[in-house]
Amino acid sequence: MHVIVKSTLLSHPNVKKTTRVPLETGATVQTLLQVPGITTEAHLFIINGRVSQLSDPLQDGDQVGIFPALVGG
Repeated sequence: MHVIVKSTLLSHPNVKKTTRVPLETGATVQTLLQVPGITTEAHLFIINGRVSQLSDPLQDGDQVGIFPALVGG
């Protein structure tokens, strides 16, 4: 299966801000974070427009947003 990842945190030099990532069936957000080039510095995960957790399963074709913690004052 494949998911579409959108993030400013993609660290691999050949990866654009949006990339298609192959995963095994049954993969979770946590599994996605183990893919080379996907950073673990993220604190907010959105699957198909909904906030998700690390344990949430991914489905073929899901759009996954990965974002850093927001700070400011």
